[in-house]
Amino acid sequence: MTPERLGEKMRIAGFACRGVVDPARLPALLGQVVALAGMDTAGLSPKVWAYPLPDGRGGTGETAVQPLVESFLAMDTWPAIDGPRVYVVLASCRPFNPDAVACYLAKEIGPVVRRGYFEI
Repeated sequence: MTPERLGEKMRIAGFACRGVVDPARLPALLGQVVALAGMDTAGLSPKVWAYPLPDGRGGTGETAVQPLVESFLAMDTWPAIDGPRVYVVLASCRPFNPDAVACYLAKEIGPVVRRGYFEI
C-alpha cells in the first residue's frame, strides 16, 4: 500500500465549547492543540483579530488562526452571547485524533457541546 501524501485528503473536525477564553490565551491554546494533534507550524505565528472591527462590523469576540504545514487551525470566540461559546476548526491533510482534541478543549475551555468530523 502506498503511503498517503499531504494534500490527497482533507480531514476536518469542528468543536463547539461552552466557555470564555481570555484573548491573551488564544495563541497558547492554538499551540497546545497543534502539539496534541502532531502538526507543524513551520515557525509561522498565529494571528488574532478582535471584534467588533473598528468600523463596528461583527459581533463581540476574537478569531484566531494558526497556519499549519498540514493546513490550518482556527478558534472563534463568542463571549457575549447567552451561553458563551468557542468554536474550533482543525483542518489537516495528516490524520489526527479528534477525541484527544475534544478532551483537551473540554479541560481548557469548557464542555464540548457539539462536534463533527468529515473527510473530503
